[in-house]
Amino acid sequence: MSAPTRITGGDKFEWFTGRWAAIIDGWKIVIDRRPDHSDVWALLREKQAIAITHVMEVRREDGSCFTASEVKPVLTALQFSLSFAAGRWVAPALPVGLDASGHLRWQEWGTLHCTPGRSSGLAWWWHDGNDTEEYLRCTIPRFKDEEDGFTLRFLMTSAVLMNSTGFVEQRIMTAFSAIEHLTWVVLKVRGGMSKRAYDRLGAAGRLREVLNHAGIPCGIDGQVLSKLEAYITAAQSVEGPRDGPTAVARIRNEIVHPKEPRGTIYTPKGLVQEAWFLVYHYLTLLLLFEVAYRGSYQSVIKEDRWYGDVEPVPWANQSP
Repeated sequence: MSAPTRITGGDKFEWFTGRWAAIIDGWKIVIDRRPDHSDVWALLREKQAIAITHVMEVRREDGSCFTASEVKPVLTALQFSLSFAAGRWVAPALPVGLDASGHLRWQEWGTLHCTPGRSSGLAWWWHDGNDTEEYLRCTIPRFKDEEDGFTLRFLMTSAVLMNSTGFVEQRIMTAFSAIEHLTWVVLKVRGGMSKRAYDRLGAAGRLREVLNHAGIPCGIDGQVLSKLEAYITAAQSVEGPRDGPTAVARIRNEIVHPKEPRGTIYTPKGLVQEAWFLVYHYLTLLLLFEVAYRGSYQSVIKEDRWYGDVEPVPWANQSP
C-alpha cells in the first residue's frame, strides 16, 4: 500500500511514499512501510523467512480512550481482510496499547498466521491501487458482529489456503467447503429457502444461484479455460446448463468419488488446474460481493494479464 504523504523527519520535511492512512468506522489507522522494504523483502523471499515490514498505529477518530477488547475486532478484521487481499497470511503482530501519557498498558505476544516471504500467487488485490480504503470500509465493521465475523473468517481463511497450500485437489475441496458454507448462509439462513429446495438444487445449482444473484457470469471463457470448456461440452449425463458451476462441481465430485480408479479428470493435462482457477475466481468474487465491495480487482483467469491490470467487479454499476 502506498500513498505519497509529506511527513516530518526531524527538523526537515521529507517525502515518504510508504504511508497509508484512513479513518474507518470511527478508527484512525496509519500504516507505514519501513524505508528499506525492498531490500528486506528480497531477503525474505530468498530465505523464506518472516520479518516486520510495516508498523501501524490505531487510534479513535475523536482521540478518546479505548480498551484492548474494543480494538481487538479491528485488528482481527485487518488480519483476515489484508490476508485475503494479498493472497497470503499477513498479521498485525505484537500489538501494544499505550495510555495518554505514553505508558504501556497492554501488550499481546501471540502466535499469528504469517506466510514467509513470497509472491501472492493469484491475489485479486492490486496493492498500488486506490481501492484499499473502500475495501476495508466494507470489511472492518462486519467483524464487530460475532456470527458475521465468523463467516468472514472462515471464507477468507479458505480463500488464503486455496491460494497458497496443498495440491490442486485440496485447494478445490477447500474452496467448495467455503462456497457451500456461503450458499447455506445466503440461501437458507438469510433467504429462508427450505431444506428440501436447497438440497434439490445440488452443488452446481446452489453455486449458480448465488453467482446469478451477484451478477457474476457462469459461462466458461474457452479462450482461457479451453480444457474445462471441452470437458463439460463432452461430458455425458449432464443435468442443467453446461456452464462453470456444473463443470467445477463435477470435477469436485470426481475427486471425491472417482468413477474409475485413475479418474477421468487427469487425462487432459491441466484440466484440474483450470478448475482450480475458476473456483478460486468464484470464491473471490462471491466474498467481495458478500462484503458489498464495489471497487476494482485483478481477475485470476484473465488471459495475458499485465501488472496493475484491474477491472470493476461485475456488480459495480448495479443498484445496491
